Amino acid sequence: MTLPEVPVSTGVRWFKIVCGVEKAEVVLAAVGGHYPGLTMPMLDDLLTPGEEPGGRRYDDGVRLASSFSVSPWRPGEQVERGMPQGIGVLHFQPVELLVGDGWLITYWHPRRTFEGPKMIEEDPPSEADELFEAVADRWHRQPARQRGTSASS
Repeated sequence: MTLPEVPVSTGVRWFKIVCGVEKAEVVLAAVGGHYPGLTMPMLDDLLTPGEEPGGRRYDDGVRLASSFSVSPWRPGEQVERGMPQGIGVLHFQPVELLVGDGWLITYWHPRRTFEGPKMIEEDPPSEADELFEAVADRWHRQPARQRGTSASS
């Protein structure tokens, strides 16, 4: 299904971008008509990873937010409870969210794995299906009551 074939509906339109900043112009040309207020500087900010999470407000009520999920993993064999186990490993999945009136665009950065302070691996982004389902369920059960609340729970 191409974007011009996407039916007009009520509710929030959610688009997940899976390309890098080098394709920002192509993305804007393809989706710009479906996302009122979307501009090239917004897409550049969305697709360019920052060193620290942040946020930004644009004209027309559009907002950019950074977030991430983190999950622990302890490699090696199990040891007796209370015994030192060495340095743990954390998997970080950063995501950028661009929210406008009636729309949401997300970009999932590569998943990074750290052992202590050292990054040991970078992988493609995790699948977001579980999050999509959880958010859709939340929006269905309790729709946002006012503009600007679609990205919070």
